[in-house]
Amino acid sequence: MTIPTPEESDLARDARQLALVDRVIGLQAEVANLNVIYPNRINSLEAELRALLASRTWKAGLATVSPMLFARKVLRKIKNRKKA
Repeated sequence: MTIPTPEESDLARDARQLALVDRVIGLQAEVANLNVIYPNRINSLEAELRALLASRTWKAGLATVSPMLFARKVLRKIKNRKKA
């Protein structure tokens, strides 16, 4: 009984696959480390963002800008129809 010897392309493919698996494991470890180190910072930034989006200033700005955004969208559609 003879054991087939792997071809060079098989060895290269296996080496590449092992390198990719190693990279994935490293990235998973890095993500886990960041989740341990920065969860409070992430939570505080999310809370700041929620507070900003709920603020009167943000809502007033949105109410002011929304009609202009709508008008721009309508004007673009009209302009594109004229080109066609």
